[in-house]
Amino acid sequence: MQAAAEYDLQEKKDYLNRARKADVLVNSYSRQLICLKDKATKATAALSSDFSGTANPKKSEDLIIQISELEVKLEEAISFFKETHEEVIDIISGINNPIYAEIIARRYLENQKWEQIAFEMNYDFRYVFKLHDRAVENLAILQCI
Repeated sequence: MQAAAEYDLQEKKDYLNRARKADVLVNSYSRQLICLKDKATKATAALSSDFSGTANPKKSEDLIIQISELEVKLEEAISFFKETHEEVIDIISGINNPIYAEIIARRYLENQKWEQIAFEMNYDFRYVFKLHDRAVENLAILQCI
């Protein structure tokens, strides 16, 4: 059973920001993984072309371990990303005002900057903040009991 929890404005914003942070984390791990795989490819190529025995196979092994560990972190981050986005989608589905819902979705699901939201919705930048705060104040953040 779920009931609406009593959160203040900042706590609600922090709760919603979990989705944005999850998105940033997934992107960061993905970029790191690409870099590590690139290094591993170069290290493997160096090992295969170096017949003198001077290349360090330990370095390749360490890279493989780092890649494996980062892949696990990425999987966890993706799971957290999916979970937080589903929660925000559930929250947005409870918003009756379509303008409020759009601002919340753009900010917390699409990770848009305030300037972009204001421009695309054809609102003044400050007005978007005011609408956002009104929307967040009226949100019912659910908490498992």
